Amino acid sequence: MSDLGHGTNQDMTRRPPGGSNIAPSDVGPVKHVWVKQEDGSRLPGLLWQWRKGEAGWEGLVVCPDPTRGGQAIMQGWLPAGRLGPV
Repeated sequence: MSDLGHGTNQDMTRRPPGGSNIAPSDVGPVKHVWVKQEDGSRLPGLLWQWRKGEAGWEGLVVCPDPTRGGQAIMQGWLPAGRLGPV
């Protein structure tokens, strides 16, 4: 994941366009999601909130770090297209 950061108060009443079936209104306060990896695999994650980024909607997600055997977690803003419902 990239763009590590802290959550901010964002408008969570609108659905991110395209790519994700998870609406910001579905998040309250946390929602389980699948995080799609570049190799096609998925990681379980927790979606905390949405924000409108420069390239479109992004979700603040926490998930296991596969590079550390799942024994650590990562947090970051990911494009909505990489998030899917559980």
